[in-house]
Amino acid sequence: MEKLDAGIHIEPNKLLKRRMGSRIKLKGRMNNKNLKNKCRKRRKVIGLALK
Repeated sequence: MEKLDAGIHIEPNKLLKRRMGSRIKLKGRMNNKNLKNKCRKRRKVIGLALK
């Protein structure tokens, strides 16, 4: 998870899009909502940390 966070700080949009795309292809469409929620939470946390 440490590597994940470091990467996200550098390029948030690219990494999130890349990760979401690969996971959705692997797991199918049922998990889309869960993944999007996780990404939103992560973004909020990152935003607070950077402020």
